[in-house]
Amino acid sequence: MIDLLEYIKIQWEDIHHSRNQEWRVLAIIIGIFYALFNINPASYNELHIAITILGLIACGMGVYMSVIHWFLFYNKLHVISACEKELGLEVNFYKPPFAVQGLILLSYFFVASILIGWLTWLISETIWISYFIFTLCFLIGFSICIIIKIRIQKKIEENTSITFKKGKKNEEKPKTTVSINSGIE
Repeated sequence: MIDLLEYIKIQWEDIHHSRNQEWRVLAIIIGIFYALFNINPASYNELHIAITILGLIACGMGVYMSVIHWFLFYNKLHVISACEKELGLEVNFYKPPFAVQGLILLSYFFVASILIGWLTWLISETIWISYFIFTLCFLIGFSICIIIKIRIQKKIEENTSITFKKGKKNEEKPKTTVSINSGIE
């Protein structure tokens, strides 16, 4: 069994690992943007549409991964906070109005909005329609980010219970073990 400080360290490593995965997906999307704007204009329409659709698929995968990681992130922070309290640490950090995880999710919606606006322009060749579609998609994505943040925090606070068990008294160093029950699957 591991002790509480080691457990906290593992939780932070999991958070950083999931964040690195998201940066990789964003890098792939940047590569798709690079390809989109460096295509020979002779093969303009068909290839642009195909790459735009590929970009939208990558954004969709990024949104899904980001939402899953957002659940993971809040679960881990909830656990880390409980472990710190068990160790006798009261830590109160400033909480910005929008979490980094939310900004990553919002960036996927922003890129997807650009791609949808671009695709609309390719198909309709009307710039004002593509601007309208871009703005509408981005506002919908922004609203979804806010709704997700509220729902995630509420579900985790309602469904996660953490129990601490003290080690035996005759051990040299009694260890505290952690048992977590998250009702979220």
